[in-house]
Formats: sequence, structure tokens, C-alpha cells
Amino acid sequence: MDPSRLERCAREAGLSVVSVDPIGSEWRESWEEDGSHRTSRQLLHAARLLRDRQELMGELGEIDYRVELANALWGVYQMIGKLEPRIYVLRRD
Repeated sequence: MDPSRLERCAREAGLSVVSVDPIGSEWRESWEEDGSHRTSRQLLHAARLLRDRQELMGELGEIDYRVELANALWGVYQMIGKLEPRIYVLRRD
């Protein structure tokens, strides 16, 4: 999740960063506006997971519950700027 780490690992692997396009919340905004409502559905799913935490942990197990919650929060975090997707173009040196 740390851009500097990804860029360092790319250099160590013999790659150079040609360009970086920070996407921010643009894709998420577009999905809300085009009617797919992907992020708002994830927010609703996260709310329900949090509300029924104990019951769902019992049904799914702790690891699967946490994976589901993280997946639901992923898009929400992108929308509010807590995570920032980026597109990298790399070139082999």
C-alpha cells in the first residue's frame, strides 16, 4: 500500500517508473454516477457486517469475516481518500 515501497521494489527488480497516474477516488465516483453503485453497496455490506459481527464471525470464522469486512471497506476507503489507487507504467532497465 506504500507507493515508495512499490517504487523501491521495482527499482531493485531492475525496473524504472516511467509514469504514475494517481486515480484517487475517480473510478469510485464514476461507478456511483453510472448507476452501478459499487461503493455504496460495499458501504452497506460493511455496515451489515459490523452490525452482525458476532453472529457472522460464528458462521464464517474470524479470518473469513475479516476478509469480507476488508473487501467491503476497500472501496469505501478509496472513495474517502484513505487508499489511493495508482496506475504505474514500468520499464525494464
